[in-house]
Amino acid sequence: AKPAGKPKAAIIVIQEIFGVNAGIRRKCDKWAEDGYLAVAPDLFFRFEPGLELDPDIEPQFQQALGLFGKYDPDQGVRDIEATIRWIRKAAGVAKVGCVGYCLGGKLAYMAAARTDIDASVGYYGVMIDQMLGESHAIANPLLLHIPTADHFVGPEAQQAMHAGLDGHPRVTLHDYAGLDHGFATEHGARRNEDGAQLADPAPPSGISGALVAIVLLAGLGTTFLLPRVQASPGLQWAFGSALVVFGAWLGLLRFANVRLSVQIWMRKPHYVQAGVQA
Repeated sequence: AKPAGKPKAAIIVIQEIFGVNAGIRRKCDKWAEDGYLAVAPDLFFRFEPGLELDPDIEPQFQQALGLFGKYDPDQGVRDIEATIRWIRKAAGVAKVGCVGYCLGGKLAYMAAARTDIDASVGYYGVMIDQMLGESHAIANPLLLHIPTADHFVGPEAQQAMHAGLDGHPRVTLHDYAGLDHGFATEHGARRNEDGAQLADPAPPSGISGALVAIVLLAGLGTTFLLPRVQASPGLQWAFGSALVVFGAWLGLLRFANVRLSVQIWMRKPHYVQAGVQA
């Protein structure tokens, strides 16, 4: 999914075991709406290309579990690395982050440890407790969302993850008390709305940079109407100089085609956004 303008950065959206289905495509669309190039590689292309499964349909859920058993995550992280290289070279986007779910959460951890990706986020990643020996190689920010009632990642595995990663300077673990695997999915019975809203970012409320500039210029201009300013040549010179300098600065930015924007965030920006824009 492509943004309307030049991408702020790129986000690799790493699927669950259900393929690049409607939920994963919606994740990509939301990133694109927020100004990012979003790429969801088909992890199962070698044996089930184009797969789209619904986890709420039991036969399809069982099919997905069988495919997970066939999948080679070492090959998968090499596919992620190839995607990173393609984005930087062919798409021309230097900053690349990833966000993965379930199997994708595991691959997000592996990408943080084995590639030069700029930031990684994993939701309910499986089997990470078995790869803690690779944590020393994590050089860029990694956030892991851990639902404490995850029936695929039990309490012992969660405790091992905390013991192995809580002291790591580049890794953050966030627990979601009482939530289960899949709580942040876009569709279906697994989604927990409160948990998903907590984990995912709220869209920023934007104020046009041009509007802010006009208001500031107008504010400086109206100071000349104040009696105290009219009576003081020194104040007139000071405010006039500020008006000229500020106007010239804005004109230079406009000439250089630099877009100004001011954003009011309703909550902290998504971790992967912060990482890829750092």
